[in-house]
Amino acid sequence: MMTFSRNAPYTLAPQRSLTWADVEFPIPVRRPDIRIYQLDGEAVLFDPRTQKILHLNATALAVFRRCDGQTTMRQVAESLTQSFSVKVETALDQVEQVVGLFADSNLLQLETRE
Repeated sequence: MMTFSRNAPYTLAPQRSLTWADVEFPIPVRRPDIRIYQLDGEAVLFDPRTQKILHLNATALAVFRRCDGQTTMRQVAESLTQSFSVKVETALDQVEQVVGLFADSNLLQLETRE
């Protein structure tokens, strides 16, 4: 699993340090066999491999739906700022936590663009 820290000492060149926005963001890709059952704005995910169910609130559901293999974590966070009226920093933290949970549960993989 990939983890990111905005406080990591990345450097691009001696005169310039990278910021969180400069780091290449991974692209979460959800497993195609995961089933989503939506219930009044919330949802449950069913993993047929493990027979486990994961309950999601509206925010986690929005993140999971955007894990399409095309959208970076930053783009997911930016879309949440509009949908849920939160600051981008807050959205980035939420996306990182939720995607980490999904990755730990083997519901998705993180890829990077070449």
